[in-house]
Parts: sequence; C-alpha cells; structure tokens
Amino acid sequence: MKDAVQALHVYRTYFPDPQGGLQEAIRQIALATQAQCIDSTIFTLSPRPEPAHLERPEGTVVRCRSLLAPASCDLGGLDALRTFRQAERMADVVVHHFPWPYGDILHAVGGGTPAVMVYHSDTVRQRLLGWIYKPLVWRTMRSMSAIVATS
Repeated sequence: MKDAVQALHVYRTYFPDPQGGLQEAIRQIALATQAQCIDSTIFTLSPRPEPAHLERPEGTVVRCRSLLAPASCDLGGLDALRTFRQAERMADVVVHHFPWPYGDILHAVGGGTPAVMVYHSDTVRQRLLGWIYKPLVWRTMRSMSAIVATS
C-alpha cells in the first residue's frame, strides 16, 4: 500500500471555534482527498486552544492561541510560529487558504516545504490594509507551486 501524502492546511480559524463557509470548505477538501491517500492536518489559531490537538474525521486540528484579531486577522505569537514549523516538517505539502496575512508570514518563515494556495476571496472591506498587505500577497503568490481559485 502506498504511503499517504501528508497535507498541512493553514487558515486563521477552524472548527470547533467558528461555524463558517471557509472552514467547511477546508473540511470538505480534507474529507474528499482521503480517497486519494492524502492525510490532512489543519493548523489554526483559537482564542481557547485547549486541547491543542483535536482528532476529527477530516484530520488532526492543531491549534495555537490567537493573541489578537485586528480586522478579522488572527495573529499568533512565538508558540504559533514554533508549532507551525513543527507541523510543516511533517508535511509533504502545505495548503495555504487565502486570505490570511499571518499565514503569509508563516509561509515566509517556513522551512521550504512545497506549498499551494487555495484562493478563496479577495481582501475586501479593508482598503487601506489591503494596500499595505499587497506586497506580501504578491511575494507569497510568487512562491507557490500552484494557486487554485475557488471562484
């Protein structure tokens, strides 16, 4: 039997914290890819990350504390950076779910694991912050092996 590919999904929030469309999209991707021998881990931030690891049908959810969430952009601390790097070392591919500026920072300081981006939405409602964020977005996009647009 072929060894499973290890995928690390990266997004700012995940179940059980919020109930949202993007979280459901990640869950569906992780469930659907199990048939292709892809095991998923989901890295996320949470205001209450206890327990830090959750086993769910779609994969393992690895949670670190969200320190702040300005403009709906959860930010983690050094523990989140360390935990992401550990999870990335175990992954064959990192799947960044865009937009999440802190996820772009994680990618920039990551260890070079091949990465793809699932582009879910433009940054809307944050005109000034979007302008500031744009150089990081383009740097991140140029470094991706592939970009999948969902709409």
